[in-house]
Amino acid sequence: MKNYLINSRKIYKVFIILSLATIFSFNEGYGQVTILPLGDSITKGIEDNGDAPADSGYRSFLYKKLELNSYSVNFVGDSLNPKVPATPDYDRYHQGLAGLRVNGNAIGGYPGPPLVDSVGNYLRRYPADIVLLHMGTNDITNPAGQSTEPIKTGIGTVLDSIHAAATDAIVILARIINRDSTVAQSFIDSTTALNIQLQDFDSLSYVYVVDMESALDYSTDMANGSHPNSSGYEKMANVWYDQITYIIDYVLPVELTSFTGTLMKDGVLLRWNTATELNNYGFEIERVSNLSSEEWNKIGFIMGSGNSNSPKVYSFYDKNLTGSGSLYYRLKQIDIDGKYDYSQVIEVELSPNDFELKQNYPNPFNPTTTIEYYISEKEFVNLSIFNSLGEQVTTLVNMVQAEGKYQIEFNAENLSSGIYYYKIAAGSNFDIKKLVLLK
Repeated sequence: MKNYLINSRKIYKVFIILSLATIFSFNEGYGQVTILPLGDSITKGIEDNGDAPADSGYRSFLYKKLELNSYSVNFVGDSLNPKVPATPDYDRYHQGLAGLRVNGNAIGGYPGPPLVDSVGNYLRRYPADIVLLHMGTNDITNPAGQSTEPIKTGIGTVLDSIHAAATDAIVILARIINRDSTVAQSFIDSTTALNIQLQDFDSLSYVYVVDMESALDYSTDMANGSHPNSSGYEKMANVWYDQITYIIDYVLPVELTSFTGTLMKDGVLLRWNTATELNNYGFEIERVSNLSSEEWNKIGFIMGSGNSNSPKVYSFYDKNLTGSGSLYYRLKQIDIDGKYDYSQVIEVELSPNDFELKQNYPNPFNPTTTIEYYISEKEFVNLSIFNSLGEQVTTLVNMVQAEGKYQIEFNAENLSSGIYYYKIAAGSNFDIKKLVLLK
């Protein structure tokens, strides 16, 4: 089988999600990857599309193949083109922002701003891990003597806009499909010239260029001069699939799903969890007492798991701390080849109040919220939830706990909307606060 992958380099990224909950749950494998199809009418698809649903293009074939091979993905986006009804539910048939030129409205009179102006807002509206970008076809409008350099420049600006709006997103940029023999040869030549220029973007760290032009047989895979038929869209899906799965398998190697710090009686307990790891040598633990200081201190090292597709749990105890104020921690994740990246910074207060029950957050909430409290010495602690009639509906904590700061996640999935109260009793101390469940 011919391999249409052009880029085989690896980029190592760490995706950080801070969690304040004390209990975490994980999915096997990589977690869900969001994919945004973006581009021209070839992204949208055409009505006569064989086995695929109307107006789904390559997207239906691609989603089914990813699903069949156990990749957890979600296609996001909808149409900003008023001629195509927008659908708010995100499913496999979403077309992304399809049908626009780089530097003007699309052929056919579709209204709307140039893609270069709208793509940033679109990415902020529909965040994605991977963007599939097929564009340039609509800009080859007068090929007799037309220079494709301005089109390349416009696509470069679009790539800059994507990266500015979603710095962690990876863009798979297609060398666009060509026309069949029913159109003028000058269109075909201009498309080939543009595709040669698009290869230059492969040097960008967040861009992978794939060759759609060579994937299709233009005598059998085209429905009209510019759009593929069902077999053509399926071949496009295969090219996207090869690069997407490469990125999921090799470019997203360490997925850090939580990083927390808890003040204990004689130190700070740091915990972190990963969903997947690739070539992970380990984690350096760094600490600083003043964020304005650039001198982070290495206080420990924990070996990584190398390569793993299952959740891993790590911890480190920072002992014998004195004084007051806050300490700040971060992880330096190091690959086997020496590359590294930093986690976000977490703060741990060294001297909490003698006793304090804090307001839950978020509030109002649906269906989960976090309750945080401090106790100054070892006590028997009871934390319970009551309804507006004063009836106890659940108990969250009922045990002896050491001095320190605690965060408890309350899940009200089985309760109805309304006002509730949470009460804590710790030794001779107690407090009550109100929380609001809105479903």
